[in-house]
Parts: sequence; C-alpha cells; structure tokens
Amino acid sequence: MSLGVAGLAAVGGATTGCGGGAGVSGAAFFNTRLIKLGETLEIRLPFDRLAGREWSIDSYDSLYLGYQGRTLVMDDDSKGTLIVRFVTKTPGETSLTLRRRYGANGTKESLENYTINILQN
Repeated sequence: MSLGVAGLAAVGGATTGCGGGAGVSGAAFFNTRLIKLGETLEIRLPFDRLAGREWSIDSYDSLYLGYQGRTLVMDDDSKGTLIVRFVTKTPGETSLTLRRRYGANGTKESLENYTINILQN
C-alpha cells in the first residue's frame, strides 16, 4: 500500500519540509523501533512539491499495524509534512518500508526499511 501526498488538503502548521529525512516514532536503535502493543506509531513524511522531493509509505503489514489516518501540515504552498498514524495491533516484529523521491523533479528513488518490534504490555 502506498500513501503519498498527492491530492490532500492543507491543515496548517510548521514542519521541516523536505530538508530532513522521514521520521518514525518509537524508541530508536538504528532503523529498529520499539513500541508497545496498542500504542500509536507516527510517521512523518516531508515533501517539497516544487523540487519534486517527497517521502511515501511503500509497504507495511496490516496484521501488525492498523491505519488510523493522516494529516497534512503545510510550511508554505509547496513544502510540508504528511503525518500518518498506525495503531499497533499484534505483538511481534514487522517491517515498514518508506520510499523517497528526489533529484531533478523527483526522477530518483530510494527505499528506507524499518523494523518495528511491537512489545506485549
């Protein structure tokens, strides 16, 4: 499932735009996140529409992560952050893959993989 920024309405607020990387909540150890069962996992995906740079969710396992919604926070007319929330549903280890588009008009792509360890309370 891919969740990108196209076609979303602005909500307002200040973010970092595409100057930084994507952010995934939870206790961090490199690209591994620890989070308790029933807690919310928040993913921050910066974008810059004029430069053609954006992050999106490439894949996740809905057995472990339940989609809760998204909010679009705009810095200005072209830059902002898409905030996507998931609730953790099942204890165990799962993967989350983010896709980054960059370069001239977003012509290059890369993937960033995270391991999400959901801990039993």
